[in-house]
Amino acid sequence: MTNFQIRFDDDRLEDLKSRIARTRWPDGVADDWSYGTHPIFLKRLCAYWLERYDWRSVEERLNRIPKYKVEIDGYPVHFVHAKGESSNALPLVLTCGWPSSFV
Repeated sequence: MTNFQIRFDDDRLEDLKSRIARTRWPDGVADDWSYGTHPIFLKRLCAYWLERYDWRSVEERLNRIPKYKVEIDGYPVHFVHAKGESSNALPLVLTCGWPSSFV
């Protein structure tokens, strides 16, 4: 079991921004969600990621949480170990389909 800190290199984040900025948007097929993500919603989401999302502040906040990695039967498992504040707190295990991510 090893402690884990999140840190993406600046060049990876700049590459992501560059790819978002170069997106070639398709014509909308429908004016609703019947064919997938609504184009206006997706454009706004990408604009947020490109112009306002502060990945470094999110990294900092996530890195305050005690995170670990362990390999179990060949699978990487990324987990948070946080003790309850109550003296009679019950242990709780939450899992999802992506064992390599706790988010």
